Amino acid sequence: MSSQHLWKRPNDPDYPKQWGLQMVHAENAWSIEKGRSEIIVAVIEGAFDLDHPDLAGQLLDPYDATEGPPNAQHRKQTTIAHGTHVSGIIAAKANNGVGIAGLAPGCRVLPIQCTSHDDAVLARAIRYAVAAGARVINMSSACYFNPVVRDGVRPEHSVWKRMHTPPTTEELLDATHEADDAGLMIASCVANNENYNSILWPAAGDVILGVTAVNHAGAKSNFSCYGDAVDVAAPGGERSVPYRDDPNDERGIYSTIHNGGYRYWSGTCQSVPFVSALAALIFSRHPEFTPRQARQIICNTASGDGWNQYTGHGIIDAAKALQYDEPVPDIVVHAQDIHILRKNATYHDSGATVQVEVTLHNQGPIDADKVLVALYDGVPDDGGYTLGYHYASVRGLETTAVDFSIDLIEGEHTICVLVDPFGQLPAAKRSRGEIYAKAQRTYMVT
Repeated sequence: MSSQHLWKRPNDPDYPKQWGLQMVHAENAWSIEKGRSEIIVAVIEGAFDLDHPDLAGQLLDPYDATEGPPNAQHRKQTTIAHGTHVSGIIAAKANNGVGIAGLAPGCRVLPIQCTSHDDAVLARAIRYAVAAGARVINMSSACYFNPVVRDGVRPEHSVWKRMHTPPTTEELLDATHEADDAGLMIASCVANNENYNSILWPAAGDVILGVTAVNHAGAKSNFSCYGDAVDVAAPGGERSVPYRDDPNDERGIYSTIHNGGYRYWSGTCQSVPFVSALAALIFSRHPEFTPRQARQIICNTASGDGWNQYTGHGIIDAAKALQYDEPVPDIVVHAQDIHILRKNATYHDSGATVQVEVTLHNQGPIDADKVLVALYDGVPDDGGYTLGYHYASVRGLETTAVDFSIDLIEGEHTICVLVDPFGQLPAAKRSRGEIYAKAQRTYMVT
C-alpha cells in the first residue's frame, strides 16, 4: 500500500472547516476503508467544473443526458458550482495538501449532466449510470420533478413509503428498479429546502434511500423537509433565512465549486453526497453486497433510537457502517431473555396458564424479515414437545419481543426456545455447525 493511503488525518488545509466529516466519524471510517477507484458514484446534476484541482483524477468523462436544445421554461436552474460542490463532498482528493477531503476519496465520480425537468431525461441519466458501471447514484437535485398520477392510479411497482408525488411515467420508475437490479444504490434528497411535511419523488421510491439534512448540532436543519419517506439524515447545515444561502456561513458544508474555488453551502442537496460516499465505501470494502444490504446497513447503523419523521433512523455513522463484514442477520437469544409470568389456574387440570415473552436480539446490521421462534417444554432433542411457534421480524441491531400463552401442568418444566433465521447465519456460527439460536430456563408450576 502506498504512503498516500496510510494517513489517518488528512493534511488538506481546509479539512478543519469540514465539520460534517467529523459528525459522520470519517476518520474512524478511513481507518477501515478509504475507497477504491473501481467504485464509481454517478452524480446526476446540472453542471460540473471538470478542471478543479481538488477533483483532478477523481472525475470520469462526463455525460450529458439532456438531448436537444433545452426548453428555457423547464430548464433546471443549477449552476456549475452545485454539481462541483456535491462531487467534492463525495470524492475530493484527500491528503494532497490542497483544499478539502471527500468522504470517499479513493472512489471516483461519474458526472452526468441533467438540466431538464423532463423525467425521460432523468431515466436516461440513470440508465447511463448503469451502463457505465457505477455502483452508486447520487440525486441531490432530483426533487425538482413535479409529476402527477397517471389515469388516477400509481405505477405498478410497489412502494413501502407513501409517495406524495409519484413519477409521471412508468419509464422513470422502471429505470430506478433496473438500477437496483443491476447492483446500484440510489440516494436522493427527500424534497426541496422548504421545511414542510411533504416528500417528493424520487425519495419516496422503495429502492431509493431518502436523505434529509441536520445542522452542526445534529438537529433537523431549519430548511429540511420531513415525513414518512425520510430514511436517514446527514450533515446539511443551517440557514439564517430559509431559501437563502450564505456562501460564507460556517454553519454550511464546505466543498469545491467552479473556477477552482470553495464555499460553504447549506441544503439537503449537501446531505445526500455524504450518504452516497458512505455507500461507495461499503461497496469498496464489500463489492458483493447488494443495494438492499447497503441501504439496511446505512439505516441500521445510524445514530437514531428507532425512527422519526424528522431524521429517519438518525445521522449516518460511517465508521459503524463499515464494521460489519457479513450481510446477514445475527439472531441471539439467552436464558435471561425468556420471561415467564403466571397468569391464572387452568380450568381442566392442576397447573397454570403461563405467559412467556422471548426477547430476540439481532446483532447483525441486516433485517431479519421472517424468523421462526419455537417454544418447547423440554429439550427438543431429548423428548421435548412443541408448545407453539410464531414468526417475527427483527430489524438490524435491534430487539423484538415475541409472546406466547401456554398451559402447563403442575411440576417442573424446562422451557426451551429455538430460533431459526432460515439459514442466514454468520460464518462464525456456521463454522461451529450451529443451526439455531437456542436458550432454555427452568420453571416450576405449583
